[in-house]
Amino acid sequence: MEVLVTLAIFSTVTVAVTDIFLLSSRAERQNTVTDKLAVEARTAVEFIGRVVRTGSLAYDLMPSPNEPGQPLKVRSKNGTVLTFGRSSDPAVCGAAGISCLVVNEGGTAAALTSQAVDARGLKFYIWPLKDPFLFNSQLGVFEADAEPRVTVALSLAGAKNPENTVKLQTTFTSRQYER
Repeated sequence: MEVLVTLAIFSTVTVAVTDIFLLSSRAERQNTVTDKLAVEARTAVEFIGRVVRTGSLAYDLMPSPNEPGQPLKVRSKNGTVLTFGRSSDPAVCGAAGISCLVVNEGGTAAALTSQAVDARGLKFYIWPLKDPFLFNSQLGVFEADAEPRVTVALSLAGAKNPENTVKLQTTFTSRQYER
């Protein structure tokens, strides 16, 4: 009888320890995936920020600059236009069934995120709404009197683990403010 009680207690403890180990292992895997998503998000957003800071917003190529679903267009110092957006094209993203962040320069698109990531949302909020470098000669003033800035709102999920998501939002200011 004592052996039976000992076996029952040992079995209960073994099951409890195994369950705790499996839960901890699963949590560790989820944290690893979330960390990888965060790194991808930071890398992509920092690239966008670097281009925005060193370039100037191409107001003339964006019909309604504060329409959040539209791509962001930035003119670099050498005059080329870089377009940032989201794409579901497998040729660009590298896999079917996912969306990725893309940059298009001169008709050539390149993914900013890997195949392990599904870009669920990307929105750009631009301020001011009118080009601050455009002079209105009839009124004798510039269209806006504010430094151009872009707020980027991004949502990424794991392509294989869609329950793991990362949301990131930040604002960048263009350093090109010459009148």
